Order: sequence, then structure tokens, then C-alpha cells
Amino acid sequence: MKTFAKYLLCMALMLVLPVSVQAAKGYCMVCEGSYSYTLEYTEWTDEEHNIRHWCDNCGEDQYGGTLAEEHNIEHYSSRYDKCVDCGYRIDCEHVCDHDITYTEWDDCDWYEYCVECDELVDEGTEHGDYEYDDWEYYSSSRHRRYYYCENCGGDDGYDYGYHDEETEYYEYDEDQHEIVEYCAECDSYISEDYEDHDFSYGSWTNYSGSQHRRSVYCSDCGYSSYEYENHSLSYGAWTSNGSSQHQRTISCSCGYSTTETSSHTLTYGSWTNDSASQHKRTVSCSGCSYSTTEYASHSLTGGAWTNYSDTEHKRTVSCSGCSYSGTEYADHSITTGDWTSISNTEHSRTGSCSCGYSGTETEEHDLTYGDWEASNESEHSREVSCECGYESIETVPHNDADEDGDCDDCGYLTSRFSVTVPAYLLLTVSEHGVVYAAADAEIINHSTAAVEVTSLTVTAENGWNIVPYDADMADEKVDSMLIGFKLNNAKTETYGQFEQLSVSDWQIASNDSLPLIYSANVSAVSEPIEEQVLTLVFVLDWAA
Repeated sequence: MKTFAKYLLCMALMLVLPVSVQAAKGYCMVCEGSYSYTLEYTEWTDEEHNIRHWCDNCGEDQYGGTLAEEHNIEHYSSRYDKCVDCGYRIDCEHVCDHDITYTEWDDCDWYEYCVECDELVDEGTEHGDYEYDDWEYYSSSRHRRYYYCENCGGDDGYDYGYHDEETEYYEYDEDQHEIVEYCAECDSYISEDYEDHDFSYGSWTNYSGSQHRRSVYCSDCGYSSYEYENHSLSYGAWTSNGSSQHQRTISCSCGYSTTETSSHTLTYGSWTNDSASQHKRTVSCSGCSYSTTEYASHSLTGGAWTNYSDTEHKRTVSCSGCSYSGTEYADHSITTGDWTSISNTEHSRTGSCSCGYSGTETEEHDLTYGDWEASNESEHSREVSCECGYESIETVPHNDADEDGDCDDCGYLTSRFSVTVPAYLLLTVSEHGVVYAAADAEIINHSTAAVEVTSLTVTAENGWNIVPYDADMADEKVDSMLIGFKLNNAKTETYGQFEQLSVSDWQIASNDSLPLIYSANVSAVSEPIEEQVLTLVFVLDWAA
């Protein structure tokens, strides 16, 4: 049986960006000391804005409004541009007609933006279907349920309805039941009252050997009970009921019926011979019509046993209770010796009986087997023994009928599939587009036989797209996120998100390795990045 394994190969481009940190404290000219402040930019002139350091101690500007810098103007919309620090606005020279728009949703609120300038063109709210909670009790005449938009939870409130009352009866005690007005929609009880049961009675039926009973039932609430009285009995005549007793019937008008039994009052005749094993006599009862013949085994007195055959001996016997006399046969009562081995397949022992008989018994060995243990790469063996003292060693070839790589008998490993593949491959791209790869990547085969890479699949990740490895990146836009990839003699040939590369002659002998020589052709980027760009899936199999 062949074993397949898939391994994930991740590639990453590394990015490190500087971070500027503003001071959290400064010297306050008002407080004449160093205190924490809150930074704020305020408009001043068409060219500059003030930088305010509001002191957390006195609340005044630590620099008395003397710090200023030029506006940091960036394009904001088709109507105006503004300073990203203080918010100062100037008219935008760019005019957008908002011909093409796109819509974004926030729960049930929608916002329409211009594709060209990203300005908000229109907005509104459009609720979806409504969800309703279960009805709940509100008053003696009405119930209510809460509703809300299933998308955003808004536009909510209560919906009201009148109770749909039903009358229900419940057991209360043996004399009364409870009357309840109930609304099934809101699962609520509206009112309750009590009244006496309306009983009906069943027929008397048998309950026990001494009593009968009848049912008492209320049709309104379902309450039920029983009423009890003693049986009124009548008796039949005694009749025979076997060799030891006679019987009569006892009954009641409720349907109760049973049988009373009593032992026979017996008289016995004399024993007479009936056969070689028994004698008989007449037995009768004075209280009923019972009469039968009783049989019993002879009370034998025997002579000495003498040998009769290989299996039996015999003696003369007579009965002291009648006139019987005859010959009795019985199996030998054999006393046996210990088993001794006589061949690779049989053992024997001597048996004798007190009547004088003697003989020899031969049987096949009753073998006990030890556990199989591997002897070498091709065979295993086990101990074979018998209680008679016979011992031997059985040796047979390994057997792997289920093709799982282990011997079915001794567990010896006949085939092992074990391959190590790198968890990830690292690519470093310089600011000039030069790609650097690791030089020591390899697939290592620890299996008991040669393996091969049968399939290599490449999938683009995190917004990247696959292009042919030999593609010319000179005319591609910066940050177009294109990558061509090559590993040994396999390289990308198409455009898209997924490609299965053509691999050939990627075999690895047992305890050998396959070097992974890889490279990439990456489009230019405006800033360094650190992220996974490709996922590689290897499929490995036993070499053909």
C-alpha cells in the first residue's frame, strides 16, 4: 500500500519601518516646570497653523501660542483640499463628476462613494426583515412580543395581541379539581378556580387473592382512583392434580379465580420386579380419584468387579426389595500416568483399572505457541511446546497481507515512509529588486526505499498574483504585487492565483536528500513588506 504526504511551503518578504514617537511631556512657561501636555493644531493664516501644547497641570499653552509651521495640505474631495493637521481648507482645483460610484454597508445604513475621488455622494437606511421574540404576558386581556430589525437590531418596539383563552382542568385533590384559563400563545395562566369532581364508576375487577376493585374517574380533569371490597368466594369439588396432590377451584363474581391444592392421602401396595433397573407398586389417594403405579430403582447388592472389555467391567447384582437378580456393567475407572512424547506429533500414557484392566493411550500433542519474534529481515520464529515435555522452534517468512508496512505476525517494520520537507522558504528582496534565497534548503528521505515528488502546486496569497517566471517586470506598475517563481527545474508559466508546476526526475534515494534551489521574479514595491506571498504544496509518493 502506498503512503501519500502533503507539505506546506510558505515564502515571506520582510519589511521594517521606522516609527516616530512624540514627547509626552514638555516645559510649561506658565507653571515653570515639566508637565505632560495634550497636542493640538489650530488654524492661524493661509500659510501656517499654530501648534498648541495644552498643559495638563494649568490648562494653558506651554509655549504661549508662539509655535507655528506651514500647513500640510492634501487632497480631500472634489470640493476642497485640507491640512491633515489643523483641518484648514482650500478650494480643490480637481473637479469630479461622480459618474461611477460604489456602495458600502454598515448594518442597515448604506453609503454611496465616488469611485474616482472617494467622496460621499449619498447615504440612507434600509432595514431588512424583522425578528420577533416569543409572546409574553402583558395584562389580563393582552400579551405582547418584542420586534427588531434582524440585521442591525434597530427600528424596534412591541407588538400587542389579545389572549386566546382556553379552559383547562387539573387534578387538585381527591375531592376537587382546578379550573384554569390559559393562553397558549404567551404560555400564561389568566385565572383559576376550584370545583368538585364529576365521578363515573367502572365494573368490579379482580385485584388480589382477597379483594376486588373498581375504577373511579373524573372526565373533566382526568383524576382517577380505585374503590376496594373483599371477595365473595364459592368452592368446587377436589380433583386429582398429579402424583402428590389434588385441587379444587375458588371463584368470585368479579372474575377472580384460583385453584387450591392439597397433598394426597396415599396408600401403597407391595413392590414387584419390573425390569433390570427398577421395581414397582400401586399408589392411590383416599380423598380423590387419583391412582398410579410408582417405580423405584432396585436396591442392589453387588459382587466383585471383573474385566469384561477394553472399556467395561462387570459384576453380579441382586435387589433386597424384590426378587430381581442380574449382571451389571460399568465403564472402567481409569487411573492414568503422565504423558510422554513419542514423536514430533504424538505423546502417550498408560491407564489401568482396579478390575485388572491395563492399556496405553496415544494422542496428538496439545501445542502451546509463544509470541512471534523477528529473526532477521525476512523471517520470524516462535517457541512451540506441549505439556508432555515436547519443545520445538517454528520459523516462517514475514507476512504483510494488509500492506501496511508491518509484519502481521511479529510487527517487524518491512516498509517505512518518512520524508522531511522545510516548513517555509525565506526570500529577501532588496530595495533594487534583487532577490536573495536560502542556500541550504532540501527535502530529506528517511524512508526504507526511494521516493519522488509527483506534484507541486503554487497558490498566491495576500493579494499577490502569479506570473511567468521569465516575465519582464520593467514596465509593470509599482506595487502591482506580481511574482514569478522557480524551484529547481520547475517554474511558473501562466498568470493567475493558482498553478500546478511541471516536475520531472525529482526522485530521492533512501537516506538521501534533494536540494531545493529556488528564486523569484518580483515586481517593484514602494515600501518594504513582510508577509506570506505564496503557498507551495508538495505531493510525495514511493518512486516508480
